[in-house]
Amino acid sequence: MLPQIGADELAWLATLDDVESRLVTTSERNGRPWYSLETGPFDSEQLEALPPSNWTLLIQDVDKHLPEFRRYFDLVPFVPDWRIDDLMISVAAPGGSVGPHIDNYDVFLLQTEGSRRWRWTTRPVAADPSASDALQLVEKFEVGEVETDGNVVAHPGDVLYLNPGVAHFGVAESLCVTASIGMRAPTLAELGSHAPEHAEVFYTDPARGPETAPHGLISRAAVRRAVELLAIPGLSERAAESALGQFATGNKPGLAPEPPAQSMPPDGRLDVHGMARLAYGEVWLFANGAALELPRLLRGRVAELCAQRAVSGAERAQWRQIPDGDHILDWLWRHAAFDPPD
Repeated sequence: MLPQIGADELAWLATLDDVESRLVTTSERNGRPWYSLETGPFDSEQLEALPPSNWTLLIQDVDKHLPEFRRYFDLVPFVPDWRIDDLMISVAAPGGSVGPHIDNYDVFLLQTEGSRRWRWTTRPVAADPSASDALQLVEKFEVGEVETDGNVVAHPGDVLYLNPGVAHFGVAESLCVTASIGMRAPTLAELGSHAPEHAEVFYTDPARGPETAPHGLISRAAVRRAVELLAIPGLSERAAESALGQFATGNKPGLAPEPPAQSMPPDGRLDVHGMARLAYGEVWLFANGAALELPRLLRGRVAELCAQRAVSGAERAQWRQIPDGDHILDWLWRHAAFDPPD
C-alpha cells in the first residue's frame, strides 16, 4: 500500500523553510479567470485562514523530504527513473486550479483523496498572458472537438497520464489531494548543444518498456537518442552518456545532500540519502551531478544499489571482493550518495 498524506500534513510541509511550496488562488479580473501565485514558506495562520474554495497548495519534492514516498515511482516501472524529477503533491479546495497549461515533460497524475475534473486537448492552444502575471498559462479551451480530447473526473485510485505538450486543465470538485509524478526533460542546450535552434528543443525518450528501465540505468537506446537529437559532429556515445547522466543526477538548489564531514565507516549498512540522485550507464557512474568511470565488473553491484538504495553489511563484503569495489563506494560516500549514520 502506498503511503498517504492529507491536507493537514501538506500544510505543515508548506510552513518549512527547506520545502518548496506554492499557493495558487483563482479569482476574476475584468470578467475573466485570474490566477495569482504566492511562494512559501507560509505561516500556519495564513493557511488556516484560507477560504473554503478556489485555492491550490502545491508541495514539490515530497519524495526528497519523505523518502518513503519514492514508492509512488513504482507505479511507473516502464519509465527510466533517471527521467523522474519529483513527486509533487497538491491539496485543493473546490474550484481550486493552477489554470490551463502545458508541460514539456510526461506527467502522471494520481488522485488520492476527493475528486478533480480534468480536461485536455492535443490541439494547439495559444498562450494567455492575461490570465496570470506569474504562471505560464494557455487560453481556456473546449474539449470534444477531436477524438483525442478528454474530459474526466478522477476519483481516489485513478491515474491520468499526459504526453508532453498536451494542454490540460484540472479543477477540484471537492477538497482533494493529487500526486503528480513529473519527468525531467532537458533541453538540448542543457545537454551540450550550443546551436540557438536547440534552446527550446526538449529531449524525449525512444520507445520504452519495463525491460528498458531498470533502476538507475541510462540505456544505450537513450544515449543514442541523445546523439541523434544533438546532432553535434563527432559527438561520441561516451560524451552523450556523460551529459545525460550529469544532468539527470544534478540536484535542485536547496536539495543537494551535504558531503559528509567524516570518512566512510569501515563496516555496516549504507543507506542512500533521501535527496541523492544516482544513475549509471555503459561507461559512467553518476551521483548528484558528478561522474566517474564505472568498472564493468561493478555494474551489477551498482544496479543493485540503485534498485535497493542501500548496501547491507554483508553486501559490502561482496563489493570488497571486486577490484575497485571499495574505491567506488568511497567515491559515492564523498559525493554525498549515502546518509551518514547517527
